[in-house]
Amino acid sequence: MLLLNSIANVLLNSVKIIPEGFDEFKEIATKYVPERISKILNIDEKLIISIARRINETKTLFMWGMGVNQTPRGVDTGILISTLAILSGNIGKPGTGVLPLTGQHNSMGAREAGALAGMLPGLRYITNEKEVIEVEDYWGLPRYSIPRTFNTITEMYKLMEERKIRGLWIIGTNPIVSLPRSRRFKDLLSYVDLVVVQDAYFTETVNEADIVLPAASWLEREGIHTAGDRTVSYLPKLKEPIGESKPDWEIVRNIGIEMGFPLYYSSIEEIFNEFKGLTKGRIDDISSLTYKDLEKGYRWPNNQSVIIPKIFRTKGIHYELELEIDDNSIYIITGRTEIHWNTRSRSSRSWLLQRLGQDNYVFLSNDLCEKLRIISGEEIELKTREGSIKGIAKCSDRISGNVLFMPFHWGKANTIMDWQVDPISKEPAFKMLKAYISNKLLPN
Repeated sequence: MLLLNSIANVLLNSVKIIPEGFDEFKEIATKYVPERISKILNIDEKLIISIARRINETKTLFMWGMGVNQTPRGVDTGILISTLAILSGNIGKPGTGVLPLTGQHNSMGAREAGALAGMLPGLRYITNEKEVIEVEDYWGLPRYSIPRTFNTITEMYKLMEERKIRGLWIIGTNPIVSLPRSRRFKDLLSYVDLVVVQDAYFTETVNEADIVLPAASWLEREGIHTAGDRTVSYLPKLKEPIGESKPDWEIVRNIGIEMGFPLYYSSIEEIFNEFKGLTKGRIDDISSLTYKDLEKGYRWPNNQSVIIPKIFRTKGIHYELELEIDDNSIYIITGRTEIHWNTRSRSSRSWLLQRLGQDNYVFLSNDLCEKLRIISGEEIELKTREGSIKGIAKCSDRISGNVLFMPFHWGKANTIMDWQVDPISKEPAFKMLKAYISNKLLPN
């Protein structure tokens, strides 16, 4: 964020769009002059100025991955990147814009359908009373049938620790590997009376289930998905499900009916026809489409390529950043590699990928290896406030500074990550946790 604010500082001299709250933002950004920030970050001052001028003079698309969100200030950082797009005029025109890249296929479609904590179909929010009432009225539900509160996985984790969750239904995810303090989460499952896991693969989490519901894979079911450019498309079924496995919607329907809910759907098309009505009048309006229309693809709204907002805001990013970096600390970040995908539920089934994958490697910058007198191939022990793990050091020029990187695919790395989260999104901070290496101290 220091770098982004410094870029904004340069842009203040030639702002192309004046957003709401600009004067407040300007007061903050003036503190982050390139000369000062470049010394803190140990980069060339000219590089900061060059980046600012480049995005101000050319059409620029701002893209960022999940790692930006997985920090203690992830939401603020995303808003700040968007602010740079606004200040440089790179929004609302062809070849420009902001594109946060989500971590999963159809993440956008899941939000449209209300499958994200705190959301309802049609990109509505549970915190908006008017929008909740719209959904209740559409479904003919009595008022307050839909809860006005919700729990993210962060809150659910705490509720499990307090033994306040008696039943847990896990669908298509592998939290025993993917969550912070993953070893502890495995233990917490024993506090839950009934653990149901619905998945297409035998994952580490499936092994802890009381009941396993076999789900069809993506090849074995039809459906719709929304891409990052807002294009809604139809995905056909290519083969029949194996054994007793069923598409997710059929499993949820069958259990819902047994529990007394009137989920009498006979096809995906029938579900789509109900869902599209909930998008009418919303920004993701697809109410005029038929199921067959989706074979051609449709980009909401109205097949437009560009959305031009009426109001630009910078409100919500008024903060004070530390204008120094602790050179005596080491930070660990976890992430993916090019070999495997997330928790290896599918990619582990490839013998070639398994052979290429590097299980317990810890990547360090060459500078850090030199400071700590570590050589590639040496076994080191990483410690955080959550525990310790051992790994094989690998010195690399792909990392800089006092940073360690460890893939989370095998689950080991996340056992020592804690539940520090972004205060707004509640997303865990996988990309910044203080750590140290046993018997290896940085020189003063």
